[in-house]
Amino acid sequence: MTSSLTPLAPGGPDSAAGQGEGQAAVGAIPRHVAIIMDGNGRWAARRGLPRVAGHRAGAEAVRRTMQAAVDAGVEALTLYAFSSENWRRPEEEVSDLKGLMRFYLERELKTLQKEGVRLKLIGEPAAFGNELHDRLQQAVEETQGNERLTLAVALNYGSQAELVGAARALARAAAAGELDPESIDEARLASLLHTRDLPPLDLLIRTSGEVRLSNFLLWQAAYAELHFTDTLWPDFDEAAFAAAPPAAAVRRPMSEIALRSITGVLMVLTALTAEWFGGTAFAILVAAASTAIYYEWAKMVRGWGFKWQLGGFLYALLPALALLWVRERAGDPPGNQGFELVLWAFIVTWSADIGAFFVGRTFGGPKLAPTVSPNKTISGLVGGVLTATLLGGIWALHEGFHWGWLLLAPLFALTAAFGDLFESWMKRRAGVKDSGRILPGHGGVFDRLDGLVPVAILTGLAVVAGLS
Repeated sequence: MTSSLTPLAPGGPDSAAGQGEGQAAVGAIPRHVAIIMDGNGRWAARRGLPRVAGHRAGAEAVRRTMQAAVDAGVEALTLYAFSSENWRRPEEEVSDLKGLMRFYLERELKTLQKEGVRLKLIGEPAAFGNELHDRLQQAVEETQGNERLTLAVALNYGSQAELVGAARALARAAAAGELDPESIDEARLASLLHTRDLPPLDLLIRTSGEVRLSNFLLWQAAYAELHFTDTLWPDFDEAAFAAAPPAAAVRRPMSEIALRSITGVLMVLTALTAEWFGGTAFAILVAAASTAIYYEWAKMVRGWGFKWQLGGFLYALLPALALLWVRERAGDPPGNQGFELVLWAFIVTWSADIGAFFVGRTFGGPKLAPTVSPNKTISGLVGGVLTATLLGGIWALHEGFHWGWLLLAPLFALTAAFGDLFESWMKRRAGVKDSGRILPGHGGVFDRLDGLVPVAILTGLAVVAGLS
């Protein structure tokens, strides 16, 4: 692979301004790696070469590093190319750097396309002038559909300025009455950062022996692994990349993994137990879930208008009524199959979600809706539908359901997937990472039940149509 953009050492000792939540599992390849590319100037000086020669050599290191990231299965690679402090460098050097940037951009765009690399810019690249900025934006647009690796290039970037911009945006929204100040949390602020559509930062590498962050991804690096190497950036290669924490593996607190697993198991057991007993127990559980969904919905749509509040009320109410009616009334005794039908809805929803996760993670491929939920893939959708069809079909045959339920399983699995996408779309529109925090280790009740909502409603309609 031979793609590159010119790498510039930001805010390090080679510059005039030199003083100026990672969540990968143990042993896992990080989803997002960031690098402070430092040492181009010293590399050139040691060889008696002009500084621009160090930047040219650094471009080759970008090529090697991108190849290493792709080979390792990294999803996003963020490179600190030009900091907001780098403007203090000599005018001649800045001019050379801009020329190199233009040269490599023109030379390597086709290679970016060929290798499936999506270019993303963070920072304020408009400061480089209309001509270069337009070329950069054109490259971003032309590579938008690539999915093998996201190459985020930080140009005229400063993390403190990024955080100030996010704070100002929140302040303006609060002053205009569009945002309750009490609703501002880490997720809402993170949704306004330049990296909001990238995975959480897992690993941050800095070359050249300097041990500081130089105003780079200060917020994002809060839980990232930090790796400092004496290697100068032009000498950085696949071996240096591999020398970072084991295969760039990053730690995740076992307590967080255990918490998410325990709460997930408890949720399933609670739902199945209440469904088994039916009556008051099931009604209380459904009412509590419905109330939580509406509460989280109402918080997200505050300021959107009455129709959104009404929509949330119906969104929470209709599936609750459908589940209660199917559980207690479907078929009527003595042939009541209410328990079995509600369990069928659970099976289809859960198996679609689990199948989509594992198949999508295994096979990857084209994204399903990258602007809404960047991690969901078409292969995951297909895998989820097939899993739900298989397990839902087995349950329907075992319980002697009408043959129509066999045909409904894939349709309902699709609606579950799009229920999930709808919740993701709402979070993006609201500028929040999670719909709520009621469930420890999870993204809220709305997030956990978004697929069940349409499935529950359709199950009720199917029973009304005579498929009980």
